[in-house]
Parts: sequence; structure tokens; C-alpha cells
Amino acid sequence: MSKNENTSSKQSDLSPSGTSDSAMEPPVVSLKTADRPHRITIWLGLLSPFLALVSLGVSFYVFKDSQRSMRVAQRAYLGFHFVSGDVEPKQDGGQKPFQVAASVTVKDLGKTPAYIETVKKELYAIDADNVWDHIGGESEESPNFDPIGPDEPLLIEYAANFSQQNLTGDRSVVYKIEIHWHDAFNEAQPPEVYCGILRDVSLPIDGKRKLSAEPCMKGMTFGFVHE
Repeated sequence: MSKNENTSSKQSDLSPSGTSDSAMEPPVVSLKTADRPHRITIWLGLLSPFLALVSLGVSFYVFKDSQRSMRVAQRAYLGFHFVSGDVEPKQDGGQKPFQVAASVTVKDLGKTPAYIETVKKELYAIDADNVWDHIGGESEESPNFDPIGPDEPLLIEYAANFSQQNLTGDRSVVYKIEIHWHDAFNEAQPPEVYCGILRDVSLPIDGKRKLSAEPCMKGMTFGFVHE
């Protein structure tokens, strides 16, 4: 090979900038694949939203329970106190010549007002202590009572007429009150019931006679409050 050919061959291996093509090739970089996550890590990732929901549910339950406890502590509670009872002959006589009257106060024993919807009042005679044996008597239901607040007693009075036959024998008179109401949180409460037995209504009844009262059932006061 001639000297010129050798020179031409060397020049052909060089780039226009004077470097060889092999020198311009980028270096080969070895890429490593990331390790696969551990099984526990995967499960923890899946459980995280569920645990967050459980925590939210527990927080909501605790909040509602605290609200309920606050309402129980602050709401109204009703109690009864027997005031008076009497029986007397009516001046006009008639088929029912005797009148029995009784009065009871209703007290709010809680910390917020009680909203009374209706009050049912009833007076009837019973034989001995059988409070389920209605003999004669009358009843009345009254709506639209003003709210009663703590330490603001509401006086409930009622009177009914009885015949001589109603009061013949071993008779007493039951005074029963049933109150439907709701509290300051607009939650309907179970009806409150007062049931008292008025003693000493036996004949003859020549003039006005005061009557004492006791709860209808032994050991069950039905909201009966003694003072």
C-alpha cells in the first residue's frame, strides 16, 4: 500500500472534527430494576383507607354519645306532688249527688323546659284496691299547655260527680293523670303518669271531707313525689 493510501485510510476513520466515530458513542449504562414491595407493605397500603374509615366511625360514635349524654343531663324530667283532695255533697243533688275533686302539681325536675302537649285527667271509683275496676267517674283531655321550666310547678285540678251507688261499699277514688310531652331538644318522651288513690270516700257524706292520697300500686309511684 502506498503512503498516500495509508494516509487516506486514517483520515476516513476520523470525523470532521478530527475524532474517531467510536469515541463519540455514549457509554452503556446498566439499569437495575427496583425491588418488588414486600407483601406486608402491600397489605398495609390496602388497609389504610379502611382503618381511616373505622377511625372516622369511632369518632362519630363518640361525638353522638357525648351529645346524647349532654341531652340526658340537660333535659327536663317531670315529677308529681299531690296537693289536695275532697268529697262533698252537691247542692243541686241529682242522679250524681256527690263531687270528688283533686289537685296535683307537675314539676320540671330537670334543667330545661318541658313542653306539654296534652293532659288527660280521670277520676273514677274502685272497689277496695282494684285500680283496674272503673266504677263511674269522668275524664277529660286538655291540650295547649304553656311550657313549664325548672321550679315552675303546674297545678292540675279536676272534679267529677258520682252517684250514691258508685260510692256504696268499700270504695275509694282514683285520680289519674297522663301527660304527653317533649323536651327542649324536640324529642318526644314517654308519657308521664300519676296515679293516686283517694281514701275515705265511704258513705254517708254529710259535708265536705278531706281525702288523703297514696300511690296506686305498692312500690310503684308513677312519678309520685312526696314533700
